[in-house]
Amino acid sequence: MEKEKVMGKRISWLTVLWVVSTVSGANAAPPTEHFLICIPGGPGTAEEADARLGTFLDSLGEGVVSLKGHYAVTKEACEAILLQHKPRFALFSHAELRERAQALKPVPLLTVTPVDEQPIQYFIVAQKGVTFDSLKGKSLLSPHWPEESLLSQVAFKRDLKAHFSGKKGSALRALKKVAKGKADAALLDALEHASMKELPFANNLDVVLTSIELPGLAIVELGGLTALGKKLRTAGARLCSSSSDACKAVEMKELKPSEPKEYDILLK
Repeated sequence: MEKEKVMGKRISWLTVLWVVSTVSGANAAPPTEHFLICIPGGPGTAEEADARLGTFLDSLGEGVVSLKGHYAVTKEACEAILLQHKPRFALFSHAELRERAQALKPVPLLTVTPVDEQPIQYFIVAQKGVTFDSLKGKSLLSPHWPEESLLSQVAFKRDLKAHFSGKKGSALRALKKVAKGKADAALLDALEHASMKELPFANNLDVVLTSIELPGLAIVELGGLTALGKKLRTAGARLCSSSSDACKAVEMKELKPSEPKEYDILLK
């Protein structure tokens, strides 16, 4: 009989400990992970982005994971953050995503629709009557020239470096020079191309080559897909409808679950 009482007490204490540990686990703070936004040549500075990025990441990770954000606008800054903080989640420019795919093993979780809703697509513009072939060996200006490898191998599937004498320059400066005959071609993204129509000399310009449309920028999990990544994907898909201000803070209109196969052209 005494033995039964002792066993009863033991079972009772084990039950209490199990209940306490279960409740504690349910109320435990979510894990903390680092989140890198790596857009070389992007607008603003890390300091200017802190508040807006913090608002977005707090909402994105609410109840799932505590996200500490880092914004980098140079390749060197991206590399330093990757080495120092080893972020679990990231959003890269397409060129950076492609370049780092083998080392970081990114898995697309959420695809971004920007507030301007412009696709990721590129256009080579020259004076009217000019053809792409006639521009062989000619000059090209573009803010996107540093991403020539991505543009040549993925977007246009043509060797732009072999075709043009390319240099980096702002979109407006490039178009003005083309219009004046001081440069032969300009390479624009979709938003820059749409804005071109507002220029007084737009009727003198024409598109000579259009790229394929690339998938939207993606929030990725680095190192492979985990249960935490799946939870963040589910939470993120609801974010812009439930907390539109958080998305607007980083110029996003919508986040939707990624279709990983769409990113094969960048990751494989």
